[in-house]
Amino acid sequence: PFIFGGTRSNESLTESDIPLRALSTGRYDDQSQQWVGQIVAEYNDAREVSDAHFELLSDTAIDDFLNERRGEFNTSVTIDSSIYAWINEQVRYAAIVPTATPVSQFQTLEQLGQGQ
Repeated sequence: PFIFGGTRSNESLTESDIPLRALSTGRYDDQSQQWVGQIVAEYNDAREVSDAHFELLSDTAIDDFLNERRGEFNTSVTIDSSIYAWINEQVRYAAIVPTATPVSQFQTLEQLGQGQ
């Protein structure tokens, strides 16, 4: 597993915090009622993640989590008359309002091919 963050506020983990490939000092987790420890396989320098990549990573993580736990959830959707009316209204708006289409500078396909 990867460990992000530090042992103290605003500090990164260093090799002196948890030695490589050695079991850390254990701690008891009251919720799971188990002893928990970590083993660090390697250290990498932290790198900044762009907003687009962060969004992709977070979406992937939540998708993975939900897919792994799908059997544990009982999901249902209740659509009453007010929600049904709202959905129908949104569909009508989408059908009435045309999608904006930019005006092309090209009048023919030949002009498009020539880039004029």
